[in-house]
Amino acid sequence: KKAIECYKKANELDDTVAEDWNNLGYYYDNGYGTEVDKKKAFECYKKANELDDTVAAHWYILGYCYEDGTGTEVDKKKAFKYYKKANELDDTVALYWNKLGFCYNNGIGTEVDEKKAFEYFKKACELDDTDAVYWNNLGYCYNNGIGTEVDEKKAFEYYKKANELDDTEAWYWNKLGVCYDNGYGTEVDKKKAFECYKKANELDNTFSLESLGRCYLHGIGTKIDLEKAKEFLDKAQKLYPKDEEIIELLKELENANNE
Repeated sequence: KKAIECYKKANELDDTVAEDWNNLGYYYDNGYGTEVDKKKAFECYKKANELDDTVAAHWYILGYCYEDGTGTEVDKKKAFKYYKKANELDDTVALYWNKLGFCYNNGIGTEVDEKKAFEYFKKACELDDTDAVYWNNLGYCYNNGIGTEVDEKKAFEYYKKANELDDTEAWYWNKLGVCYDNGYGTEVDKKKAFECYKKANELDNTFSLESLGRCYLHGIGTKIDLEKAKEFLDKAQKLYPKDEEIIELLKELENANNE
């Protein structure tokens, strides 16, 4: 609370300091020492950029506001334009490269360009190889042939690295489970697959529910347990009622119980 009061006072005494406006925006944006006010946050961020348009971070945060609709209307084209400007002003920041890669991959404010998406994701990882997200993005590209040739071995290596860097992310565990289960980029290891699915589920990954149900139904990496199979498959069906694979697994379970 004292911090925002100091920034406000400093801003009242001299409203030409861009960083003071940017700091005020951050506090309004996150509700630090004041109530969250996204509109005020956007106005402050915008003022900071008007006062100093040479700071890459000012452009980036405005890009985020336009993409997310923070304090303003969603404008994907402006978001992309601002992200691109941030990257032009400072091409040493991995976050900016990754965001542009995301835009090119998903057509956010620009046309889809998978080759550029891959190049930008790769650059982000080269600039910061400690962020699991960047490794995961490259794994995704190699797995699906996004801007590069499909390479299951590389995909597995990148997914594994992402998991090593952040073992609290359920999605990474689930992807590794799929790789071990099907032998994508590595040898088939049903026990490891089951363990990965189980860990993913403990971290609230919903896609692992079907996989765990299948494992317990068929004894994949664990002993057959029809009660547990039903538990997980019922949960999966509630979330994905039209999923054909889940429907088929439930039919198999019903037949197994009737034998």
